[in-house]
Amino acid sequence: MVLGRINLLPVRGTLRNSLIFWFLLFSLVPLIFVTGFALEKSRGALDRELFQRITGNAKDVELTLSGFENHLVSRAEKYSVDRSLSFYLSNSNQSETKRLVLEWLGSTVASRISILNSDGRIIASAYKTAEDKIVAEDLGGENQIFVAEEVLKKLKVDARTKLIESKKESLDLIHYYPVISKSGKALGYVEQVLSFQKSFLTSFKSRLNVEVSLMSPDFKIVTSTNEDLQSYPQQFFQSLKGNFVGKLFDIKVRSLPYGILVHPVPWGDSKFFVMLAAAKVEANDTLRNIKTAFIGVFFTVLVLVVILTWVTSNVVVRPLRDLYAGITRLNSGEEGISLPVHGDNEMSYLSQSFNEMSLRIKEARDDLRKKIQELESANNEIRKSQSHLVHSAKMASLGQLVAGVAHELNNPIGFIYSNLTQLEDYSKRLVKIIGVALTNSADLEKTMKEEDFEYIKDDLPKLIKSCEDGARRTREIVLGLRNFSRLEEANLKEANINESIDDTLMLLSGELKGRIQVTKVYAKLPMVLCYIGNLNQVFMNILSNAVQAIEGNGSIEIKTTLVSKDKEDWVNILIKDSGKGMNKETAEKIFDPFFTTKNVGQGTGLGMSISYGIVQKHGGNILVKSEPGKGSEFTIQIPALGPPDARVKDIKINS
Repeated sequence: MVLGRINLLPVRGTLRNSLIFWFLLFSLVPLIFVTGFALEKSRGALDRELFQRITGNAKDVELTLSGFENHLVSRAEKYSVDRSLSFYLSNSNQSETKRLVLEWLGSTVASRISILNSDGRIIASAYKTAEDKIVAEDLGGENQIFVAEEVLKKLKVDARTKLIESKKESLDLIHYYPVISKSGKALGYVEQVLSFQKSFLTSFKSRLNVEVSLMSPDFKIVTSTNEDLQSYPQQFFQSLKGNFVGKLFDIKVRSLPYGILVHPVPWGDSKFFVMLAAAKVEANDTLRNIKTAFIGVFFTVLVLVVILTWVTSNVVVRPLRDLYAGITRLNSGEEGISLPVHGDNEMSYLSQSFNEMSLRIKEARDDLRKKIQELESANNEIRKSQSHLVHSAKMASLGQLVAGVAHELNNPIGFIYSNLTQLEDYSKRLVKIIGVALTNSADLEKTMKEEDFEYIKDDLPKLIKSCEDGARRTREIVLGLRNFSRLEEANLKEANINESIDDTLMLLSGELKGRIQVTKVYAKLPMVLCYIGNLNQVFMNILSNAVQAIEGNGSIEIKTTLVSKDKEDWVNILIKDSGKGMNKETAEKIFDPFFTTKNVGQGTGLGMSISYGIVQKHGGNILVKSEPGKGSEFTIQIPALGPPDARVKDIKINS
């Protein structure tokens, strides 16, 4: 026996490279983590500061707009009880009503004031131009205007109504208030309009240093201090369906990054939105400077770590090269190798230990050669013994099977044999009667009575039927034996598991009859790809053990089910007996080779071990549960598609 040798490849510099790698890993990875963490924290801090600032700006804008709203409400309350207006409306005095509107518009923040009668017709209206001039609209003759019908319907329900109207480059906030007479009747309505245009937003931009935009209730930008923001695709905001409201998010407009906050502002039952956009160029420059500083520190540390690692690795690696050379010589077959020992440190201890190891290896090699020869000889003996024991186990099972089949065959064959004597007697009598009928018909009736013809006529069909039943039973036993053995089906084949169990039970029927009741609950199973002859041996081993475990009368329950496991169909076969059962220690060893609970000479201890191997060969599993006095329960689990290894072979063959 020649001892194998380890192939040592020339790996010069591998240890040094490993040391450099791990030094860099444990020094630079934390630095990279700290760098990334710091950058992320800095970015988060800048975003939080920007969010707080823009949120404060949004509150400032909302507060200003709320002040405008309060102003309009207080003005409307004053206009609604103005007796002059009530009088003019009652008398349809349009000129005086126009005078009042012009007077009121000069002292309010409203962009337009209109007076409507109860039918929705505008009696008088005035508005402010871009140059802040007050102009009265001409509503005479064909210029009469009525408010929209849907607006008038709302006013009939609630005279105090607030609406939002989007126009080109303008967002109008409209406030309606009723004009009440002395009797409390609504004579008409005061309409006040706040029209917000780019000029109005410019004051917020210069004061807050942010771009300000107004959005309609459907998230469309109506007016903005930044034309690029206004030309941004409107579908972007509308597609978000308001999920961005109250949150800071980033967009790029002409390659410039902006931090965007959309803030809702209520107006009546609806609301519009103020969008504030702050440029993030300065914040990005700050982050870029921080990143540049960290990168500089990173590369400085990298250079220092590489130099330090190179020096350290040389101090450690140089002595190890001598040791590597010694190991190479030892591997090539040299014996008694001795390395020089220098100094008094860990490396010298290592060299000294190598020298001692080299000597022990030489001694161990000589001893190992002897041991290997002894083990080979013992292994050959074990193989012979194992083969003999397996053969003995198969012969024992075969003997048990033959004894059962012989017993089963003996009954019908013996019955047929005993019936043949009676058939012979009946045939002789019938021949005698036929002879008398042919030669002397006068004595026929007398002869028929003497030979008991009537009894023969009744009993003969029964006798023949009995012989047929015995022959049929013999044929069934032989057919079951053939199906069980399946010697011609040693290869994989699709088989019906339920029928195979029935064939096994038929061979054991002699041992079951009159003593053990078998209950079968079969599921509708697909055809299973398996070594059916081997599986029959498993069923025979388990059922035979169950029969032997039942002392006196008892029962065996057999149940088959189809389950899904790992997206694959599996067949489960449960065999449960009412025998004496096993304790935990015995159940754990039941599949061990040569383990048996039977007396010496009654079992080899290989039946269940062979069964376990057969189920494993199918890619399945076999489980056992048992308690003393409560019987045993075996569960066989096999994949319906057959053994996994065999499937690949079948695919190759079929293709």
